[in-house]
Amino acid sequence: MDQIREDLLNGIQSPQCYKCWENEDNGLTSRRGMHNKLLTQYGDKSLAEYKQLALDGHIEPLMYQLTISNLCNATCVTCGPGNSTKWSRLVHDGLRFELETIPIIYETAKYVLLVGGEPLLEPVSFEIIDNLIAAGNTTCRLSMSTNGSIRLTDKQLESFRKLINTDICVSIDGIGKVFEYMRYPLKWDDVSENLFRLRDAGLKPSISYTVSNINKPYHEETIAWFKEHGFPYFINPVHAPAWFNGPITERTIEELDKQDKLKGIDRNDYLPYLIIKSE
Repeated sequence: MDQIREDLLNGIQSPQCYKCWENEDNGLTSRRGMHNKLLTQYGDKSLAEYKQLALDGHIEPLMYQLTISNLCNATCVTCGPGNSTKWSRLVHDGLRFELETIPIIYETAKYVLLVGGEPLLEPVSFEIIDNLIAAGNTTCRLSMSTNGSIRLTDKQLESFRKLINTDICVSIDGIGKVFEYMRYPLKWDDVSENLFRLRDAGLKPSISYTVSNINKPYHEETIAWFKEHGFPYFINPVHAPAWFNGPITERTIEELDKQDKLKGIDRNDYLPYLIIKSE
């Protein structure tokens, strides 16, 4: 982290940040760009002032990204056991981890991003929300990346509403059967219903749309659904695994065959006009 900070302060594009550089080179919004914008929006200084503080050696954590655990109820096509216990059970490695300590300084935090796994399955996510509220820091922007399958209780919705800058970002990589293949075994009707419920509760959910060579042929209909229902979205191109980035290759088909066998499904039942068959 010290080397990355030094590189960025000296105008060097650190190779560890390649995803952001690649997105920006392609005219897409990067996480770096989003976080810079958020910091100036919710912080009390300009980017130039924050940079000068860093140059002077004053490093105070204001923005946090916490991977709560890999507890998850989905086996998404572009994911794996490192980020999902559902996946780990399929491949029989039993990989399971969770956050041991919570390093947040609740009183001064400007932005907290919770990811998983599926963070809404973990009680610690709601503990963090309660601690921010107890610290009186209700203006901290809480951002959560979720697969949208968890129906929140009325009490949980109320806790989210107490943080006035809550951002719940739902991962949706297609609609209907395409979604159900990309994020098996989640159900589109459940996720879309939860998405509308979040909006009806006043939480203004957004959508993270991960594009790979599998769901790219359905791009237009997916974007049309987002626009029809007025959900803000951003596009996240797949960077890895490499076989899901770029043209469909024999390796792509081989990997999909493995996944389908593990899950006990046939992708031809889900992808109506992109029939990807193995030889």
